[in-house]
Formats: sequence, structure tokens, C-alpha cells
Amino acid sequence: EEKGQGAAWMVKDPQLKALKPDFFFGLHNIPGVPEGQVLLREGGFNAASQGMEIQLNGATSHAAEPWNGRSPMKAMTEILLGLEALPERSAYKQYTLVTIVHALLGEAAFGISPGYAEIRATLRSYHDDDMKLLTHRAELLINQVTDKYRLNYAVQYREVFPAVVNAPEAFRHLKNAAKERAFEVQYPEDPFGWSEDFSHYNQLAPSAFFGLGAGVNQPELHNEHYDFPDIITEAGVEMFLGTIESALSS
Repeated sequence: EEKGQGAAWMVKDPQLKALKPDFFFGLHNIPGVPEGQVLLREGGFNAASQGMEIQLNGATSHAAEPWNGRSPMKAMTEILLGLEALPERSAYKQYTLVTIVHALLGEAAFGISPGYAEIRATLRSYHDDDMKLLTHRAELLINQVTDKYRLNYAVQYREVFPAVVNAPEAFRHLKNAAKERAFEVQYPEDPFGWSEDFSHYNQLAPSAFFGLGAGVNQPELHNEHYDFPDIITEAGVEMFLGTIESALSS
């Protein structure tokens, strides 16, 4: 799930396809929200994201004669700044973001002018179409900069998550469940910026995802002090039961 592969593998499994599921439903706990409160959003619920790994290859040289090599230092700097500048709202439907998560230039040696660099960035967007545009613009930037500095490059993508988009025919069952079970409901104005491999299930059947409050003072997801509050488990079970009842009665 953390790397976006779990559900992607599941939807390719003949055993799951053979079940011919009518719907898929899922939840994620949400820190910062009162325990047991339900978060519902029709349409987009989670952003799309993907990891972009960029390798820049020039030529090393002695640090006393850097002109005899092709250091990727300047290209790396331009690409780092250029990537972060790509999310200009006027070019996209909605939210996009590029986060630089890692950068490496050569080796830690005072006598060598580097010939290799690596950049890793996470690209995010609320819409899959925006992700395609963001990716295209990133690749165009890399191509232009590496051509300018006579470098070779390679780009790979890892941990690819499509956007989670709640299907209307599935979402109504979540809404019915929250109403019938008398849950306090919050309707977020925008999708969440983090991603979920749950998005892949839409390939097989209408799907819908909801959030469940984990506590106002609960540390954020991926925080080292985060501790799942077992007390909200019952609320999650109740939501699923109500959702199943709604789906079976329709």
C-alpha cells in the first residue's frame, strides 16, 4: 500500500476478477479530526502522485581541471529550481505540487569534479489529467537543461498512484450509512494531498473511500509518535456494516 502496488496487484488477480464485485469500499484514519467523525467527499478524495527519479550523466575530471569534464552541477541546480516552479495554477485544473525529496551530486571527494547526479522528486495533483501535464512539463525541462549542458539523462517513475475518485453510485451508499448510523459527518472542500492505492479498484467496479477521525491531538500520519487509536475501530465497522446494508437494499 505504501508504494502503490498492493491494489494494483489485486486488480490483476484472476481470483478477484472471478468474484465479480459490485463495489469496493475503503477507509483511512485521519489525525486532527475528532475520533469517530466521518469524512465524506463525492468525486476526488485523494491526489494522484508518483515518484520521479532523474539520473544525470556527464564526465568526471580532476578538481584542478574541471573544464576537462562535464559536471552536472549547474544542470542539477536548474532542474531542482525548475521542477519546484512547475506547479503554476494557471496551467492546471487545480492543485499540483512538486516536492524534492532527494538530491545527490558525485561523491564526497575534494579532488574530483563530479560527472554524475541524481534527483528524486514527488509529483502530486488532484486530477490524473493534471499529472500527465505536470509529467510532460517536467520531462521537457529535463530535456532542455541536459541538452544545454551536454549531459545524458534517464528518468524512471516509481510508486505511481492514480487519483482516488469516488464513483457516485458507490458514494451514495457511504452517505446512506453515515446518515442511518447517525455519524457526525464532515465534508472536506478539497481532496487530500496524500495518495492511496485504493484508486486502482475503480478498474473493476465502482468504488468509494471515506475518512475516519483519529483524534484532534493525534500526531500526523507518518509521524514517529503516531499511534492508531483502537477506540475508533468500532466506528469503522459500523460504517462498513451500514454501507453493506445500503448496497444490498438497492
